[in-house]
Amino acid sequence: MPKLKSSLLLLATAFGSAQASDAFSQCRFHFGSDQAYVKNNSALMQQVDYITGPWTGQSNTFDLGDYYNLCKTNNKVPVNQAYVIAFTARRDQGLQDCNVSSTNNLCTDGANYIRQNRDRILGIYASYAAGVNQIMGSSTPSVWLMEPDFSQYTLSTQNGGGLTFAEAGKLMTDIVSTIRTNCPGAAFSMDISPWYDTTWQKTWFAAIGMDKFDYINTSGGGSRADQTFIADSWSSALPTWKWVYQTFKKPLLADAGYGAGGAGTGYDSRWDDQTNLTNRINDGVIGIAQVNP
Repeated sequence: MPKLKSSLLLLATAFGSAQASDAFSQCRFHFGSDQAYVKNNSALMQQVDYITGPWTGQSNTFDLGDYYNLCKTNNKVPVNQAYVIAFTARRDQGLQDCNVSSTNNLCTDGANYIRQNRDRILGIYASYAAGVNQIMGSSTPSVWLMEPDFSQYTLSTQNGGGLTFAEAGKLMTDIVSTIRTNCPGAAFSMDISPWYDTTWQKTWFAAIGMDKFDYINTSGGGSRADQTFIADSWSSALPTWKWVYQTFKKPLLADAGYGAGGAGTGYDSRWDDQTNLTNRINDGVIGIAQVNP
């Protein structure tokens, strides 16, 4: 794990002033690792601040007791992807991610699934939130990375039309409220979609309502430690790390992830470079999760 100088770590104090949760100290940079990797690595367990685990939503009821107990026992913050809509639609109707199936997928039928199953989705979130609260307690923070690819449900490819941005915002408000009611210690992060330009970003996040979020996160392993743009850099209209922080005033959680299409190792050596980390801290990034930080 890189040994960052104390002066570098103090740069993180500039970020997160709008943050509502106490999940992370703002006096230094944070490292996270995956449950499967860290649970049998006692040295790494001592060094990381947070643990990621199996994604939330793969069952109709809470099924992540081992993961949250590991976090609780070792005094680590759980930072977990919440993907209830997609997993539930897959169980109920066989809907796949858009890059997995071209005929029966979330980009064509996801919006209708939400319209028909809104209460079911909220009920599953309630089950998971109650399960997390039972283990972590109401005053211990848990970070929920909310619904990767959430914007896909607004696409024009959706049968019957996509959700409006306002409808998507109301749904996210109800999801967050459901979680918070059942798990008062929850903190929330909204996934940035860095392939959309900055005009889209402002409209989208205004509709979603950033007041309910503590962080913005990247997912999928495509985030770049070595450049000012989060992912793609083919257009100056795409968001940079600094633009996102300065625009929305939320600290960023980065990850090396699982790669495009679910492939990859969850490791990216560019996030090991101290110069890259210095630059990204200056841009508002407060943490990086990869299997071996």
